[in-house]
Amino acid sequence: MPFRFLIRMLGVCVATLLCGLAALPSKAGDLLVAGWSSSNVVRYDALTGEVIEQIVTSRQGNLLRGHSVQLGPDGHLYVSSTGNSSVMRYHGETGENMPGPDGAQGTAEFVPSGSGGLSGPTNALFGPDGNLYVSSLNNSRVIAVSLHSGRLRL
Repeated sequence: MPFRFLIRMLGVCVATLLCGLAALPSKAGDLLVAGWSSSNVVRYDALTGEVIEQIVTSRQGNLLRGHSVQLGPDGHLYVSSTGNSSVMRYHGETGENMPGPDGAQGTAEFVPSGSGGLSGPTNALFGPDGNLYVSSLNNSRVIAVSLHSGRLRL
């Protein structure tokens, strides 16, 4: 196994442990990583550690300080955007912006800034009920969002 690959994967693991950043295997078995300082999503080859592509470019769709990335049951990417208290949605294959019903045009806002008290979203996970659950760091809340409507579940 190449030394460069081990160093790169060690860096991803350290970032995950220290910063709570998430790395996620994609459908193809590659690794998707949300960039905190780069505000992007990069796809890596899981075997070699080489960059395959930057599927979401820096600050695309208003992404700011990406924290976690999830592949939804619909095949799209959901990225918590801590820097502007939003959750972004991107097409799972092309990386195109896919805003929700309340998201601003030209953005990828699936859950707009501050919705339901969302403040500093960190982790986003899909529950068995199909809802997206998002933790809010700055006020210790968890909000639930319907995947189908993009609206908060109260």
